Amino acid sequence: MSNESIAINVLLDRLVSELAAHQRECDVSDKLRAELYTTQEYIGTLMTQIADLKQDLASSNNEVVNLREKIARLKGALPDATHSSTPVNQEYIHSSPANVSALIEAVKSGRKIESIKMVRTITGMGLKEAKDLFEAAYGEPF
Repeated sequence: MSNESIAINVLLDRLVSELAAHQRECDVSDKLRAELYTTQEYIGTLMTQIADLKQDLASSNNEVVNLREKIARLKGALPDATHSSTPVNQEYIHSSPANVSALIEAVKSGRKIESIKMVRTITGMGLKEAKDLFEAAYGEPF
């Protein structure tokens, strides 16, 4: 083999090595591009979820405001215990959370008559007073 042939073979070997190295770099670049794309999709999904959570939070805040308004109306509609002729049922003043939860569930479920009965039992109010209490809280006939 001549010197020229040896030099050409050495150059070819270098070129093959460089091409192989370049191919490996391209493979890494392709993998990085795929990972970047996947990451961008994931970020997009997260942004959508964040927007949904913000909307849920805003809705929850509106519900809290509405509940606060109802509580304020209820407080305004409650008779003053110091001047009321209606005795408060002492048994229910210290009633269990289950009784309160039952009343809340009855109101949420729209069981109007049951709700009014429970309020009458708890507070000792008359029918008209209990009904007026609910109408004041909801701003409409109950």
